[in-house]
Amino acid sequence: MSQLTIIFNTLILFVVVFAAFFYLRKQLFNNDYGHRMIKNMFFTIILIISINLLTDITEHFVFLTTLYRILIVINSAIIPSLGFFWLLYIHHLVNFKVSRKLVWLVAFIILLTNLVLSILSVIPGMNLYYTFTLVSTPALLHANISRFYFIYAIVTLLPYILATIILIINWQKLIKKRRPFVYLGVSAFPVFGILCQALDLDNSITIASIVVTFVIIVLDLQHHFVVTDYLTGLYNRRRLAQKLKEKINKMH
Repeated sequence: MSQLTIIFNTLILFVVVFAAFFYLRKQLFNNDYGHRMIKNMFFTIILIISINLLTDITEHFVFLTTLYRILIVINSAIIPSLGFFWLLYIHHLVNFKVSRKLVWLVAFIILLTNLVLSILSVIPGMNLYYTFTLVSTPALLHANISRFYFIYAIVTLLPYILATIILIINWQKLIKKRRPFVYLGVSAFPVFGILCQALDLDNSITIASIVVTFVIIVLDLQHHFVVTDYLTGLYNRRRLAQKLKEKINKMH
């Protein structure tokens, strides 16, 4: 795949995320904790895509190798935070009994540890997460996964795994007001992306999986807003008509 094609694909992902959030933003309220987590996810994804775009560009210029390493550190430090925003959103959605402050504390400790390991990974000779290879034709610096990459994979996947466990525990409570299968799908796509990257495939798969995840969240929220009264949290007339139609179709 040519460099121009990679950059163009990344720009398309950027536009998709921005457009999805643009149509959702006016329905999000700052005083709603879950909505704030959705906004945090949006800004994090935009930052990840932007950094990934710069990484693709700097990779092909030897004189920008230092900047390339710095961008790798930033991306490695930011991507896991997206999962913890999702975990906090699910925690709020099901009103899980574990203290929110405790979740934030654990997330902070894990993300700080990941930041330190990411920084150490780009120091010559350390090679914790990545090894950097200089390719002579054409001249470029390329990052490959290293022996301790599994730590980064665990840190990234952990919040999605915890969110899935919380969903399963609260399945019966959640199914009454939302669609839990959708949330399971949200956790599945980032897992797929990280596993693909662990196999040393193109990093764009991870970015694409993140974008798909956010679009699914936006569509589910849009559906929820359409069929639910915000003040009471009850289904509206539109949802009543849908339910009646479903019941009538099932009747003999």
